[in-house]
Amino acid sequence: MLLRKGMILILITLLIMLTGCGGASTTNQEEADSNQGGTNSQQETYTFKLAGYHPTTSPVSTEYIEVFIKRVEELSNGKVKIEYFPAEQMGKASALLDLVKNGTVDMANISPAYYSDRLPLNSVTDLPNIYSSVEEGVQILWNLMGGELGKEFTNQGLRPLATSTTLPYPLFMVDKKVTTLEDVKGLKVRVAGATAEITVNKLGATPVKVSAPEQYSAFERGVLNAGMLALTSFPTYQLDDFIKYYINNIYLGGASNIITMNNKVYDKLPEDIKTAMEQASKEAMENFAQKEDESLLKYKKEYTENNAIEFYDLSEEQLVVWNEIFAEVEKEWVGNMEKFGINSAQVVLDKAKQERDNLRK
Repeated sequence: MLLRKGMILILITLLIMLTGCGGASTTNQEEADSNQGGTNSQQETYTFKLAGYHPTTSPVSTEYIEVFIKRVEELSNGKVKIEYFPAEQMGKASALLDLVKNGTVDMANISPAYYSDRLPLNSVTDLPNIYSSVEEGVQILWNLMGGELGKEFTNQGLRPLATSTTLPYPLFMVDKKVTTLEDVKGLKVRVAGATAEITVNKLGATPVKVSAPEQYSAFERGVLNAGMLALTSFPTYQLDDFIKYYINNIYLGGASNIITMNNKVYDKLPEDIKTAMEQASKEAMENFAQKEDESLLKYKKEYTENNAIEFYDLSEEQLVVWNEIFAEVEKEWVGNMEKFGINSAQVVLDKAKQERDNLRK
């Protein structure tokens, strides 16, 4: 009898130990999955964190990033959930690349303007006259991602998922109407990246590096009296409180925004999720381009009707003069790249122009 009771106690003890070990294994597996891009293999669902620097009211958020997120979740039939952290909640715009690279977040909307040392060739769309609409800019940039531009991201451990560009930047002024190149002298022009700085210097004005959120106070204090920014961003940053003159027919480059993903996380995804992301990217890019180009016309109409901003064109004679300056900007851009051992800059520039010309045929 005692022997029988002893055997029962031993069996009970073994069962408890086995049950405990199995629970620890499942928990550890779930934690390991969570550390690999927020996945949970048992439920076949994926939760990703996407960081951005634009406010929630920005068209980049509403018409690009949020459209991408919504369509990925729909096309994956609920297998994917993306948590969006806008307005630099996860880190400054200049820190987002590293947040994706080191796995702090899975995805981020990155502007190459903040990484001129690590994504130098991606500044090609910052050059004047590369594109004249968002539709052109988005297609040119996306087509170039299959070459040198995409390699710059993969070298950082990132995969480009979608591209967008701002509307091509005009030149706008507070209180001085510019009709000739000579008139540009004395302007203090807000710029964001190194390429825009080259452009403004070549035009004979003074470039002033100011972040987008800081523009209002810079105009208010007189640090700036001119700028380069998409008209659709005027309400976001309240620039219509200051700007009175806007040149329509010059295209001073722009800024790009690339939705990127940690490459190791992407590579582990099943094919159906990758396919959903590809389709969502296509739709988000098309949506953003269409909405931004339409919004430009809408804002011009509203500001004109309210006599808030004067929109005008430079003369054909002046355009010839300005375009000569823009050719000098291209040469300096290529030359600067070559100084740092980047010998493919001219090839990338030529490809960008070829893509543009093909789109206009």
